[in-house]
Amino acid sequence: MNRIGVLLPLALDEPYDYRVDMDVQAGDFVRVPFGKRVASGVVWGAAAGKVADAKLKTIEARHDVAPLSDAARAFVDWVADYTIAPRGQVLRQMMRVPAALDPPRPLTGYRRCGTPPRMTAARQRLYDVFDAHLPDAVLSSATLSEAGIGAGVVRTLA
Repeated sequence: MNRIGVLLPLALDEPYDYRVDMDVQAGDFVRVPFGKRVASGVVWGAAAGKVADAKLKTIEARHDVAPLSDAARAFVDWVADYTIAPRGQVLRQMMRVPAALDPPRPLTGYRRCGTPPRMTAARQRLYDVFDAHLPDAVLSSATLSEAGIGAGVVRTLA
């Protein structure tokens, strides 16, 4: 059975053992079950082998981000040893923004198509800005500012 050690950003000094059924390398950010919740951690290396195979939980997913380098993992170990702090607590300082591991949010794009059933002055200003910048018009806060309108006008048109 494949097992690997995963260090969680908690006040823990040792990595927890997890069952592996996917391709992961040391330094990869992964999602693992931890108690009643799911936590993100870093594949730290070989498993300690202290847990019976039947009690092992399986890594749920690998985050699609660059792995933590060997130098960064060595730095976590060094800081933990130097400050006499748990390694997981030092790792937590490196993983302060959990949203950084999430995939980027999709961007919504708008394009001009036709004329609205009721043309207001604000809508006309927006259309005038688009007409002035076609074909490379991009709807941004600068475009809205130039047209002198708010995002509500765009949401209503969409």
